[in-house]
Amino acid sequence: MNSTLPAGYYKTAWDGANSTGARIDNGVYFYKLSSGNGEEVTGKVVLIR
Repeated sequence: MNSTLPAGYYKTAWDGANSTGARIDNGVYFYKLSSGNGEEVTGKVVLIR
């Protein structure tokens, strides 16, 4: 997800595919969410099929 949204709470789903639509392997993946005012949140997600 890469877009600008108004303030609020949002949910998104990840289907385990990369940016080209190819399925990726099981593993630990890291994410970073950035806001327009410079705040960032990082974390990890474990993909197991």
